[in-house]
Amino acid sequence: MTQHEQPETCAQCGHPLDPHALVTTADDPSDGGIMLCPVPGCECFSTWGMEGMPTVRVPDRFEIASIREKIQTQD
Repeated sequence: MTQHEQPETCAQCGHPLDPHALVTTADDPSDGGIMLCPVPGCECFSTWGMEGMPTVRVPDRFEIASIREKIQTQD
């Protein structure tokens, strides 16, 4: 019997981490951005960035809602 690896999950929502969307919030993608879950109805949200980079710009809740809607309604 072989042991199956479990996919890494999001610490916030518990959904698989792999399909989460990384969205840049600056002109230079290396400056970081936000991460959202593609599962419809999921509200998880976090920021990401590279060590030593400027502080990540966090969009307001309306921008996040708009980005989330686009990500969660893709076919």
